[in-house]
Amino acid sequence: MRGPRSAVSSGSPRPQPTGRRSAGHCDARGAARRAAGARGAGGRRGRRGAGGRARAGARARGRARLAARTPLGPAGRPLRLPLPTRGRWSRCMCGNNMSAPLPAIVPAARKATAAVIFLHGLGDTGHGWAEAFAGIRSAHIKYICPHAPVMPVTLNMNMAMPSWFDIIGLSPDSLEDETGIKQAAENVKALIDQEVKNGIPSNRIILGGFSQGPIGGVNRDISILQCHGDLDPLVPLMFGSLTAEKLKTLVNPANVTFRTYAGMMHSSCQQEMMDIKQFIDKLLPPID
Repeated sequence: MRGPRSAVSSGSPRPQPTGRRSAGHCDARGAARRAAGARGAGGRRGRRGAGGRARAGARARGRARLAARTPLGPAGRPLRLPLPTRGRWSRCMCGNNMSAPLPAIVPAARKATAAVIFLHGLGDTGHGWAEAFAGIRSAHIKYICPHAPVMPVTLNMNMAMPSWFDIIGLSPDSLEDETGIKQAAENVKALIDQEVKNGIPSNRIILGGFSQGPIGGVNRDISILQCHGDLDPLVPLMFGSLTAEKLKTLVNPANVTFRTYAGMMHSSCQQEMMDIKQFIDKLLPPID
């Protein structure tokens, strides 16, 4: 069976380190609201003495700083990263375990004649990206956003989190989890096979992902859109440029489009999502 004929990459195959603290599964906006919403005199904190209020205020300010440092995910939404608590790491609250749950799906508004399979980044789930694609959907396309299984990640002190494969390091000479990458590719192939069984031809399926998510094929005729923020502090723009040049040696160079976005960090933005929509709609036009 032929693989998908095109791919879209948001960010770069190099994932973000998540060893630092983050706002966790409660997103950064929630943390900021809690930080700003100090309870009034009638609340439990309000009944504490001055020392208790000072400590509570310090914790709130700490949470606000924490929220401000949280990297952003699809359409500018904060990434959901694991939260270290009392020396342990909390598990993904989406229900993930070593056997990942069913993907988040944005169904076609009418009969599906094409599909997009999009993989989230390290520590995230497919739900946020499904919401993002719901905002740019085309009526004849089905959008499938699977959830990675929870596994220990070497880069994060072997803490368990949603990950498509193990991440050993971020430097160009770091070892790669070849076994895990091959297994992830097989899992994606199984998703493609299922859509083919559902009646969608493989050349009407686009594969994409964010950060750790992209897993490419070797078909030289595929079209590739690669996007990268020029202020990405976690995956340097240089890595994105090197990836684009490497892709041009694997596929027809004329089919590789590399776009950068001024001021964008390790996240997504509205212009990028519109570029992704244009790329998808051009390759997957309605056929009825």
